[in-house]
Amino acid sequence: MKHIRISTVRALVATSFVVGALAFVPDLTFAAPNCNLNRTLVRANLAGCAMALADLRGEDLSGANLSDAIMINDDLTGANLSGANLRGAMIIHTSLFRVNLTGADLRGAIVDIADLTGADLTSANLSDAKLRGTIIVNANLTGTDLTGTDMTGAVRRSGISRADLMGAKGLDFVTGLED
Repeated sequence: MKHIRISTVRALVATSFVVGALAFVPDLTFAAPNCNLNRTLVRANLAGCAMALADLRGEDLSGANLSDAIMINDDLTGANLSGANLRGAMIIHTSLFRVNLTGADLRGAIVDIADLTGADLTSANLSDAKLRGTIIVNANLTGTDLTGTDMTGAVRRSGISRADLMGAKGLDFVTGLED
């Protein structure tokens, strides 16, 4: 009986060390086996994956399903996310510098304290998205649906107004955009 208790305690201790070590491994994703980032990511199904510190600079994630994904402190600089499904995703403190989000679906996404400098959001759907505290400088928003988007605290180039976003849809329903 004593041997069984000792074995159980050892197994629990070993498991806690492994779980604790996983918290410090970069590029790690959790949830399902489909969260593996070490593969071709074009049209990949990464729905619901949790990613922290992932280095996806320049990666092609076109058409990928990232709905309800959680992305924290990731680097997607120069990545191609054209046509990607990011509906309901949480993208926090992530670099989206010069990312291609043409035609991407970000409805209801939370993109807080992120950097969208130079991003191409042509014809993207950001309706009901939250872009609070996000840097949106030199981003292309032509044809982008911003209906119900919260841009409170978003950093835009000096003097940007609704008139500068001509071509974007839903501007009358954007929160935090100064005239």
